[in-house]
Amino acid sequence: TLEDFPEGIHPGGYYRYSSAEDSNTVRGEARGLYQEKLGWTGGVAWRDFGDLSGGRDTGVQEYTDYEALSADAKTSWRISKVFTLTAAFQSMDEDDVPRTHSTIYGTSFHGTQVGTDFRRESDLQRRMAYLRAEVKPDAAWLQSASLTLSYQLIGEDERRVLARGNSQIQGFDDHTGGVQMVMVSPSPIGTWTYGTEYYGDFVDSFRKDYTASGALQAVRPRGPVADDARYDAVGAFIQDEFHPVERLTVIAGGRYNYAHA
Repeated sequence: TLEDFPEGIHPGGYYRYSSAEDSNTVRGEARGLYQEKLGWTGGVAWRDFGDLSGGRDTGVQEYTDYEALSADAKTSWRISKVFTLTAAFQSMDEDDVPRTHSTIYGTSFHGTQVGTDFRRESDLQRRMAYLRAEVKPDAAWLQSASLTLSYQLIGEDERRVLARGNSQIQGFDDHTGGVQMVMVSPSPIGTWTYGTEYYGDFVDSFRKDYTASGALQAVRPRGPVADDARYDAVGAFIQDEFHPVERLTVIAGGRYNYAHA
């Protein structure tokens, strides 16, 4: 998202059309700066995707249309000359997104087998928010330091009608919490950038099976991802950027990752 906040209030927007998938995209946004200290930006976008046109002899591929709605907002408060606090939020929803290839509406490509499902589509969600504190002290050994706390939710709910008429509803929610610290310092020959980060995923997953008449048949212990799954990732990194000669930049660095599922 934008980092430049001009003084006052500045609205804007755009429209995009694509003939390949008969899609329309509309976005409205605004940004501004209040009293040279509080910058803000935000916007909303709506997208409508029609059926996709394939190459050569494929033609229009039925059951590939869906809609999406997204929004974002961010504010940056310059509390003092050396300290800035930033908060941001992003949201995205996609409705009735089909997995066309596994349905009877799929298109054979060089002999591939068309699916047998009558319907298979998902609702997808993403929410992400972060809070970042950044300091730029007047110190010889430190140019800047930032601490970021973040949270993200990715969710999917899938509805599937099989060839026999029975159906499945399954889905998951993936909650991800994160913390990252980044520091920038002068090196003897250039600029150090170094830090550490942690991200943890916590998953809720479900699946229910129904008969052709709509009666509940079974409640499964898991959906597309194992229920109560957890994934932890830790990283540490450092790099040095320097200019041995004019018009030449060299970046040398290293990173260590540890992951546990």
